[in-house]
Amino acid sequence: ARPRFESARGQTLVVFALVLTFVIIPMVGLVVDGGYAFGQRRAAQNVADFAALAGTGVVASSLTGGGQVDSDVVNAVKAAVAANGAQLSNYQAHYVTQEGGDLGAIGSGSIPSTAQGVEVNATVAWRPFFLGTLGITNWTAGANAVAYTPGLNVGNGVVPFGVNLATVLAGPVCTGDVAG
Repeated sequence: ARPRFESARGQTLVVFALVLTFVIIPMVGLVVDGGYAFGQRRAAQNVADFAALAGTGVVASSLTGGGQVDSDVVNAVKAAVAANGAQLSNYQAHYVTQEGGDLGAIGSGSIPSTAQGVEVNATVAWRPFFLGTLGITNWTAGANAVAYTPGLNVGNGVVPFGVNLATVLAGPVCTGDVAG
């Protein structure tokens, strides 16, 4: 007579193969691809943040008579995207009001007179590593950022600014009574 455990050996292999296929591989895929997704989401957020700040810096300068135009905003946003968006697949940038109202896309010809910031939406797309074997062929992660400038509406007409320390040290020195 045949021992009982020999016939069970083949069944265990089948059960292990099924568990591996339907439980372990999807779990590993979710952990690996999910972790990668969080990293890509963070990368998209960095692109959106830096691009919105760069565009808003140009808008702020134009509000104070700096002479900047729409193409300067476009170039600033593109430079920030290029510097931070190695795998970025798509982005859109719009002028916004202080209240968040959309004033149209950058690159439309001119900076709207009521613009006080830039909003950027960035998207990253990639093919999953493990989950691609289960038919999930494309994932995307997106992020949104808005940056505003107070423009001329801060401090009763006083616009805050920064000066390089070397410029201050190289400038003239006040002597005598400056209080009088």
